[in-house]
Amino acid sequence: MRRLLKRSISRLALRGRPGGFRILLYHSIDRAVAGDRLALRIAPGEFARQMAWLATSGYRLVPLEAVVSAAAADGAVAVTFDDGYRDQLDHAVPVLRHLGIPATFFLTTRFLDGWTGRGRYWEAWPHMSWQDAAELARAGFAIGAHSATHAVLAGLAATRLAEEVRDCKKALEDRLGTRVSSFSYPHGVCDRPAMRAVEGAGYDLACAGLFGVNRPPIDRFSLLRTEIDGADRLADFVRKLRGHYDWLGRWQRWRRDA
Repeated sequence: MRRLLKRSISRLALRGRPGGFRILLYHSIDRAVAGDRLALRIAPGEFARQMAWLATSGYRLVPLEAVVSAAAADGAVAVTFDDGYRDQLDHAVPVLRHLGIPATFFLTTRFLDGWTGRGRYWEAWPHMSWQDAAELARAGFAIGAHSATHAVLAGLAATRLAEEVRDCKKALEDRLGTRVSSFSYPHGVCDRPAMRAVEGAGYDLACAGLFGVNRPPIDRFSLLRTEIDGADRLADFVRKLRGHYDWLGRWQRWRRDA
């Protein structure tokens, strides 16, 4: 759906009803580049403005693991990052540390190993190394798993599916010395076998790609997230937090089920 149309609908959409918790999804924090048709890159200055607004907004900023526990009241927000780009360490972490905002970074072991094969355009952007990931963990940020190879998990054979979710968790825990309790489905896509595999591998929760706010009853292995992208202005960011874009989740479900 075209961005201008989404922005126009969001301006007309009612504010989301109170209650629930929201999980923000970020990807790359770096200057814009030509060909980024998904707008995965957010300018560092824009990210800093968003976090500064969030820190003074009145929302309760909590670690991801807390949002599914009794400790998280309505109105909580958790910040997450997918794909483990090196620019997250360079540009996002200093802002988060300065403002005291917790965050979870979902990492793919294939990228940490230095894989630079030909794939989608965003896979060619520089990723963190194992040393970078260790630095993140030492800084107190949560490390989550984003699969072993970043494959779409829906429809995978059971053996390969188990390897993708189990091997990633084991490698991260062994090499970083920290428990990995959360998972993010690559490309935001999951099905029931993928969800069962993640739960069976010992994770406590998993984030899917559907847009929206999480309200009871909560499915811990298919949590909704609110994606922030490089086309968002500060006003768009605020509207997303307030639920004016939550209709996108219904549209995504319609497309998925059509």
